[in-house]
Amino acid sequence: MLTFDEIIHRGKDRYGDIIVADKNGKRSLCFGNTIRQSCMLPDSPETLVLEYTKAMMFALIFGPQAKSALFVGLGGGSMVKFLQHVCPECRIDAVEMRKQVIDAANRFFRLPKPNSLFQIIHAEGQDFLASEEAKNKQYDLLFVDAFNEFGPDSVVREIDFLAGCRKKLSVDGIFTINLWTRNESNFPWTYSMLSTVFSGNTLKLHLTGKSKNAIVYGFNNPSSMKDRKHWRERAKNLQALSQINFQRFLRHLLWQNHPVTRHFFN
Repeated sequence: MLTFDEIIHRGKDRYGDIIVADKNGKRSLCFGNTIRQSCMLPDSPETLVLEYTKAMMFALIFGPQAKSALFVGLGGGSMVKFLQHVCPECRIDAVEMRKQVIDAANRFFRLPKPNSLFQIIHAEGQDFLASEEAKNKQYDLLFVDAFNEFGPDSVVREIDFLAGCRKKLSVDGIFTINLWTRNESNFPWTYSMLSTVFSGNTLKLHLTGKSKNAIVYGFNNPSSMKDRKHWRERAKNLQALSQINFQRFLRHLLWQNHPVTRHFFN
């Protein structure tokens, strides 16, 4: 169970409790008293704190600078703020089905105001993907971080939703999803389904330590997955910009996906 120095906001909707709390100089958004969805340093709101958010942003090393991104699941907007910081020209759409989560992000997490490069859509992810608004949109990056207080939302295990995500990617687009490796989440089955959706062009990154998160990356263009000669350089450059150890993530990714990535070392 999570503990806090001070709870500054408590809300509830039909999906469960929404808590905003401070502890040790950090502000967190929690679903119930078990899932910490977002964490922010008030003096540096664009800094990523949680390890899984850093691992999701690791997707940036797989291609040149993105011009468009879609987030399914907003939380406190940590990844939105980070992406705006490192890719200021990127057009970002963020879809969030819980109105109270959007309100909390605006009130307590210094979420940027909507503008020509950033908008928030209050909708369920699968509904937005099928909407007229999204009909003619394509994204270089698509992030899925859809959790409730019990873990990953059931939608992330639906093949129609995942296939819909791939359809919204640009030619060289990269898909990134946050999952759990706990027994009840059946990660091997979900990963197998993602591999099917992306025609085998997937990589996984199990986080180390106590984390039960695993991040999966799907490549719309198989050649993007094979373009590994630039990954080290991009990881090094992005690490210098963000102070996140992306080179460590790269080492773990390569070994965890061996022999898929064996040719990287040749």
